[in-house]
Order: sequence, then structure tokens, then C-alpha cells
Amino acid sequence: KGMTIVPRSVAIQYKGMEPVLADLSNKLGFQYVLDGKVGLNNGNLKVAARLREAEGNVVWQQTFTDTIDQAFNLFTKLKTKGTASVNVTLNTIERELLEDVPTKSIEAYLFFAEGWRFEFYSDWTELKKSIRLYDEAVAIDPEFIDAQLRYAWVNYLAWSKNLNLVRYTVD
Repeated sequence: KGMTIVPRSVAIQYKGMEPVLADLSNKLGFQYVLDGKVGLNNGNLKVAARLREAEGNVVWQQTFTDTIDQAFNLFTKLKTKGTASVNVTLNTIERELLEDVPTKSIEAYLFFAEGWRFEFYSDWTELKKSIRLYDEAVAIDPEFIDAQLRYAWVNYLAWSKNLNLVRYTVD
């Protein structure tokens, strides 16, 4: 039937909270939640993931371990296995989105992910950290479109809220 993904910008609002999944399901229109923990284990990336129904029942769970340079392949494998566990038939576009790798550089992605974390604060000090981290990501991988877009968006937020006196601009 296909799959609808709740955007990260919506999901991140609930980070660190334990909302009632059934209530969120009604509000946001999802049937399943994919969550888990990521860490390093002896220099390897370890991801413990689980897929739960909105009612809370665990449908699938698995732990993946791989080298850090294989992180994107590991995350693709995780998403593919999680999707397969609920017998979802993906169309071509959904499959491409599932397998999409935003950058070839793990280092650039780590700067990007850290920048995203600071982006959701409304004060200039935190937004400035986000801008600098996105800038680092783009410096490492100039073709990293998501980092370029987030960089531009955070600059716009800072400018539109008059949070900074000197506006950073994209060269």
C-alpha cells in the first residue's frame, strides 16, 4: 500500500519525551514507529532498532553492527528490514527514498546531524552553532544538498527573527 513518513521536523518535537503512541498516531496519522539507540561498540557502529505499532506492540526488532564507514549501508539495511517486517509494498519512488544516501562522507553527515540538533532552538547562540556545523558539512562535501538547504534555512530563520546583527550568507 505504501508508506507515509512523519517528517523529522515534526518527530523531533517529541525527542526525549515518552508520549502515548496511540494519541500521537491519531494526531499525526501513522501506524508504526521506528525507534532505537545508536552507539559505538569497540570502534564499530551499533544500532538497536525496533518497529512498534501505534498501540505499542513490538512488531520487529534487531541489532545491527558494522564499521562506521558502512553507516549508510547499515541504515538502509535497517529501514529495508523494518519495512519488510510489516509487508509494505513500496513503489519505485518510496524505494529510492529508502535507499537514498545524502552524502558520501560520514564526517560531513556527522556535522550535519549535529547542526540539525541545534537548529530547533530559537536563540542566536544555538542557531549560530547550527550554521557553523552546516558550513563544515558543506566544506567537506560541496555536493551535500541537504546541508546546503539547512544552512540557508537557518540563516533565513536568524534573519527573519532579527536574531543576529551580522548575517552569514552562502557564497
